[in-house]
Amino acid sequence: MRVHKGLIEAPLFVVLAGAIAFPLSCGRTAIDWRNHVSFKAKNKEITVAHTEGDEVVKNKIRTNLDYVAISLDSAFFRNLPGLGDAEVAFGLSMDGIRSDQKPVRTVLDVRKGVGGNAFLSFDNLLAVEPFLYTGQNVTLTLQFQAIPDKSAPTIKAQVDGQKSFLRKIIPFNTAIVDKASELFGQVMNAVIWQKLDWKYSVTFFSADRIYREKPDLLFTAGRYIIIAIPPANASGFEHITATKLLKRLRLRGNRLVDLVRDEEYYDTPYVVINITRFKRYPATQDSKLFQTLKQMEEHIENQNWEMASSTIVQLPAIITADAIITSREKNFYRTQLDIFKLRMDVGQAKKNNQAEPELQALMKLIEKTYRMVAEFGDLSEKQDRFNDDLFEPHEYQNFAFQANQWVKRAEELHKDSGKDPAELKKLEEKLKMLLKKGAVMKPSADTPIFFVPYRVASNSVAK
Repeated sequence: MRVHKGLIEAPLFVVLAGAIAFPLSCGRTAIDWRNHVSFKAKNKEITVAHTEGDEVVKNKIRTNLDYVAISLDSAFFRNLPGLGDAEVAFGLSMDGIRSDQKPVRTVLDVRKGVGGNAFLSFDNLLAVEPFLYTGQNVTLTLQFQAIPDKSAPTIKAQVDGQKSFLRKIIPFNTAIVDKASELFGQVMNAVIWQKLDWKYSVTFFSADRIYREKPDLLFTAGRYIIIAIPPANASGFEHITATKLLKRLRLRGNRLVDLVRDEEYYDTPYVVINITRFKRYPATQDSKLFQTLKQMEEHIENQNWEMASSTIVQLPAIITADAIITSREKNFYRTQLDIFKLRMDVGQAKKNNQAEPELQALMKLIEKTYRMVAEFGDLSEKQDRFNDDLFEPHEYQNFAFQANQWVKRAEELHKDSGKDPAELKKLEEKLKMLLKKGAVMKPSADTPIFFVPYRVASNSVAK
């Protein structure tokens, strides 16, 4: 394994450049961290971050189709150069997030290093809310800025008082992004302060264009660990090599643990970055669309047909007015309206003991569900492909479960009617395709689960 210098878009910017190690004002030794190795965490295990072809297919983030959430789960730093013994502000700049190509910048914390090696440890630093990925390379630039002693209490109070939006970035909310960026400029780039800072940039490359070259950091879903590697002749770090780290380290919660010492790893700086992909924009409490869909589902489940009827007439306008989701998603939710109506027809006919109307509505419902999955998903017997599939694995299982229940009910009604079973057989064949797809779609541990207008069953696929 080798250290990949080429993955660092702007490897290192230090005011006091040129030396490998030099003393800080209080006698500490500063390390000129210039390189890193990148790993991926799968459960508690750690592997190299090289992304092979099958993993690209499974975890690829598709341009203008997938939504992405990014979190900075933890970070540890030590012996940073150029910062002296001052309080330091920790800032982050992100490129490739917004469709207008403007950077997203924020200040995460203000803190002083602890101990002789100036340890800085952070947890749950940042959550970037889901945004539509537009195919850009995504670059994260970590920056530390020394704060003068007289200004440190004021700056720290200012950052602490605004953490609610500094650590939770909503990329499409221009007001929040601009407010965080303004504070970043005031704190990290203040011209009145002595320029003592340290920066390090890491770039995740678009899997649409470069995956055949197998770089360390493709922009794919996963949990990444970026570990700094000291210069080859830095004294006291001879035991730090990429191969040894791979054998020694594991992830417990958000922190790296050294198995040899059975304690938290603190030999070199590292950050843990989590990238989550959503095939549709995930439900949020402040989304009128998703709250209305949830209400609609509850009304049908509770057989409250009057409330269901009054709610469903609101949905077309709400879908059209949603400013976040894509046109394809809007078309999908418009198809949901037809399925809601058919489910209402089935429920009302069953309540009134009207066998024939219930049977006809059930057959239309099964057919409509099949066509919806075929149009907006993928009915091939493969786990995932390069396509415009809108569904997560657990949703295929839910479709199969519900369709199976509907077909069983339709078979009961059809048998009692004495009609020719040929038409029902056609629907059973389509059900088999849904069942097969549901059986092969196994959600992984990092598959995002969010609200969809289908009740999740405990035995998702009927056998």
